[in-house]
Amino acid sequence: MVQVCETERLVLRRLSLDDVPALTEILSDPEVMKHSVNGVCDEAATESVNIVAIPEFKQ
Repeated sequence: MVQVCETERLVLRRLSLDDVPALTEILSDPEVMKHSVNGVCDEAATESVNIVAIPEFKQ
């Protein structure tokens, strides 16, 4: 895991496909996503977003 920044209470790091299950739990919650233009995401949608986003974060 490549850490970008770390403090006493927070570790920032790049996204990975290992994050899909945890992100799916968050992005599939209607309350969390009620203001999102995309609405709730299932695991397949979350994974497809990460596949696109991961190379962008590496730049």
